[in-house]
Amino acid sequence: TSVAAPALAQPKEKVKIVSCLPRTGSAKGQTDQIVNAIKMAIADFKQALPFEVAFFDLDDSSARTGTWDAATEADIAE
Repeated sequence: TSVAAPALAQPKEKVKIVSCLPRTGSAKGQTDQIVNAIKMAIADFKQALPFEVAFFDLDDSSARTGTWDAATEADIAE
């Protein structure tokens, strides 16, 4: 039997995943769980994915109210 030479590693395509959740105030406990679940899923499947994942955890809450804020969300989206 013959053994094939190992293939040279090709750079992986990059995919960006962005969560934009209220990360302060009363929703923080819930959004911490969501963000942790996203990070765990990425870590669990990292080796099997045919692409590299970059995860960005953004806060769309108002510093004043600690809740989701449409203006903050719009600023982030731009």
